[in-house]
Amino acid sequence: MKFDFQHRPYSGKQPRPTPEVHFEASLKTLIIAIPWGPRSGARKVIDRVLEF
Repeated sequence: MKFDFQHRPYSGKQPRPTPEVHFEASLKTLIIAIPWGPRSGARKVIDRVLEF
């Protein structure tokens, strides 16, 4: 199964962060992390969830 995720910016004065998406078919896992700070934080959260 192949997913194609798209990012669409919202109009307005305040930019919204781009979500970090992780999909793993073998584990039947979809994780979406939205970083309101550094993008590395979203990746770290995804890694921690996968470790758990």
